[in-house]
Amino acid sequence: MIGVLSSFGLLLALGAHVVVPGRLAGARSPGHEERRRVWALTALPLLLISATTSLVWLSWSPDALIGAGWATDLLTVRSVRATVVLLLMLALADLLLLFAHSRLEPRGWLLLSLAGWPALAAGTLFLEILRVGQGPRTTAGALALAVVCRSAATLGAGEALAPSPRRRWASWTLAAGALLPFYPLALPSEVRSLLWDGGDVLTLGAGSLLFLLAPGLPVRLQRPAILGAALLAALVFARATELAKTFPVHLRPLPGL
Repeated sequence: MIGVLSSFGLLLALGAHVVVPGRLAGARSPGHEERRRVWALTALPLLLISATTSLVWLSWSPDALIGAGWATDLLTVRSVRATVVLLLMLALADLLLLFAHSRLEPRGWLLLSLAGWPALAAGTLFLEILRVGQGPRTTAGALALAVVCRSAATLGAGEALAPSPRRRWASWTLAAGALLPFYPLALPSEVRSLLWDGGDVLTLGAGSLLFLLAPGLPVRLQRPAILGAALLAALVFARATELAKTFPVHLRPLPGL
């Protein structure tokens, strides 16, 4: 359960830090100042809670990190360092936003959105390295595809906390719904078979469908649909990570650099 909560929290936090500031930069509705204030109050707690949940999960289940080559594999070491540094920078930006949101220009909100992209990329790569863990060896291409699929789902999840887009279909949920079904293709065949046998592929399909349908639903149903889709995606991501632990430890499961 803690793995699912960790995955779900990071989907929301990392995605929202890209989507919400970018949407608020162009907001011109009567309530846009209130929306900016709400995000300024929400951003830092959301990031801290999701990061804390992930640290608790890692402390309870360190096998994936050890199997991925903690402190020995170059790719793992660099991804850990990049993720920690970028998340700290994002937290500092959130802290500054808490006190300066009322004076921030639209360009400043766009810079906040741009600052969220490196953290999203590094965090997603780190999570996929953990997913590989001690399981069957993967390739650089498969790892890249998994990162793209998870990143799309992260951006789609971020839409749950964003103001409604100007155009009904201008939503990251479409990218999430279109790319999420490709995620099993990025997994080793052994893990993919277990996902199929356990019915997790159906869970992934349901999440993808919810992402695709969410922008067309009535406004009051859009956020619940996106949250449901993100939770289903988080279930599959956490499940794939857990399944890797069922295989014998490989000395170097990650692609060599």
